[in-house]
Amino acid sequence: MKYYLRFLGIAVCCGVFCMLELAVNNDNGFQVSEIILRFAMQHVKNYRQYLPELTFWFTPLLFFQIFFGTYIYRHFSVASIYFFSRCRKRTSWFLKESLQLYLFTIFYLAIMLVAGGFITKIFSEVTIDVKTGKTLFFYLFIYSMYLFAVTLAINLAAILFGSSNGFILVESVNLFMIAIYAISGDFLELAEKTLYRIYEYILKTNLFSYLIFYMHKSEKDYFISAFVFFTLSVVFLFCGCIVVNRCNFIESDREEE
Repeated sequence: MKYYLRFLGIAVCCGVFCMLELAVNNDNGFQVSEIILRFAMQHVKNYRQYLPELTFWFTPLLFFQIFFGTYIYRHFSVASIYFFSRCRKRTSWFLKESLQLYLFTIFYLAIMLVAGGFITKIFSEVTIDVKTGKTLFFYLFIYSMYLFAVTLAINLAAILFGSSNGFILVESVNLFMIAIYAISGDFLELAEKTLYRIYEYILKTNLFSYLIFYMHKSEKDYFISAFVFFTLSVVFLFCGCIVVNRCNFIESDREEE
């Protein structure tokens, strides 16, 4: 765990970098909920011209997936050699490791927000508003569940196919959904009624769109997003229990191939 604590410093850099330009160029000040919503990409619409901005705000999440995409994978390789020879409770071991990974997602997001708020406070006025509590809750829950689910999927794919292949496999799906979100608005504007329904259905089934707060028009939408990523996390936890019990790292080490 100590090895991965250093990567929380990336959250500080990301928080400062993401808010620095906005803080310097804003003379009207910020409410805390506005800062949180910036990180939640409420301003990122589903049009191609917003793709650079989408990439900019998604990069901190990608960094987490890169650095923690081998968290359970690395520990599993060590446990297979030393721990599992004495203790065969792989499910409880995996759930404990998964809990630690989830805590890292919470710390990472929270630190990033604090760093972003701190740098904003230096250059501009920051005030706490009535929306802060609710916005913070939904942001931390939805984004932590998303990060946990995707990073857990990368770890499981790494156990099965090797660390590089696992990362490429999961991120390919992830980036594909991002691309679909980024161009969906253009297609919806030009589509006829029949095609409009098809494109709208594609957008609604795109998991990444549930991450973007711009797509949330009511409180119900926030709860739906929370449910979607929570369910996805539970599914990957279930799959992970199967994987670690059936996979012997020494016999299936893909790094040697």
